[in-house]
Amino acid sequence: MVQDNPEPADQSSLWQQLWGFFASPVVFWTLFAIGVGTIVLAVVFLPIVVVRLRADRFVATRAKLASERSAGDWLWLTVRNLAGGLFVIVGLILLLLPGQGLLMILVGLLMMDFPGKRKLELQIVRRPAIRKVLNGMREKRGVPPFELPE
Repeated sequence: MVQDNPEPADQSSLWQQLWGFFASPVVFWTLFAIGVGTIVLAVVFLPIVVVRLRADRFVATRAKLASERSAGDWLWLTVRNLAGGLFVIVGLILLLLPGQGLLMILVGLLMMDFPGKRKLELQIVRRPAIRKVLNGMREKRGVPPFELPE
């Protein structure tokens, strides 16, 4: 007789295998090093990027921001997009590990240039906790806070 529904795999066995994988010293210390490294990246680079942004970054029109680009900015744009992608990946990792995941993702997105970016940035920056941290970084270095559209 043929069964329509085969028996599901043993769930406890799967969890034991996963636990065994993550409990191995190599994996544990690799994840630990990634966690510490991403925290260091957040502490060092996040304030630098946030302070260098213009206060009217979120209210300036796209045309105004684009008009300030020169011909040499294409190479810089490519480097920024690659670095921004790295920050987004690190931010995603930080969502699972200790660290400032959303802030790192925001910094990565701010560095990159893609369609729909502005709307996504505003959704993140409008969160009161995120806005408070970003403006706190700027205030600490004597830079005016971000202006946000109503």
